[in-house]
Amino acid sequence: MWAGWPAPVCRGPEGSVFMSGRYSFYHVPAALQPQLPQLPAGFVARWNIAPRQPVWMLRKADGARQWQQALWGFTPRWSKNLSHVVEHARSETVGGQEFFSEALGCRRAVLPANGFFEWRGTAGTRKQPYWLSRPEKLFYMAALWEPYPVFGREYQGLAMLTRAAAYLRRPVLIAAADLDAWLDPATTYEEVLNLLALPAQPLQERKVSTLVNDPQVDGPECIRALPGSPGPHGSGR
Repeated sequence: MWAGWPAPVCRGPEGSVFMSGRYSFYHVPAALQPQLPQLPAGFVARWNIAPRQPVWMLRKADGARQWQQALWGFTPRWSKNLSHVVEHARSETVGGQEFFSEALGCRRAVLPANGFFEWRGTAGTRKQPYWLSRPEKLFYMAALWEPYPVFGREYQGLAMLTRAAAYLRRPVLIAAADLDAWLDPATTYEEVLNLLALPAQPLQERKVSTLVNDPQVDGPECIRALPGSPGPHGSGR
């Protein structure tokens, strides 16, 4: 269940292809540490996180932000089919889907990330991976989570919310100033939908090695800029 899983493929116009579903979370910049709880003892730096793997989400519980480990894969707890696992939810339509309705109302979270990957190219060619990030070196990707039982234990599963970007799909980013409203179960349904509809935040990008194609490869080399591509050529720290 916790093994790596290939990222899904989305096809665009004229045979163009975009593959989504990987991101990096390897540290919290010192300037942003006061915004977050201390990283849990079990935190391990990751540069190539894939669906169906364990992730660290940030949620609100007992009035405070808390870390919680979850499986990147969502199954509503009322479902009798635990094999029906969804990794992404479309922000434009999630408000009308029973599958996510309860979680959207009261179980919202974010996935802190230092960056995420996109694969670009045309059909029949080798796709070029890009790593997208923000100048502050950390951002928050919107997610919904759900507890579900497996063999007498309760796990948390989650789905990442995405938005349209031309023919692509990208994570919905929640601004630091909006974190409390997004995480608070008391936030009204209308406010939640308004947060999902805010304009996309600008991103910076660089070409990276195809090493990231393999979900079993996980290290700083995954995000190192290729020669001639803008951005640092080191670990990104």
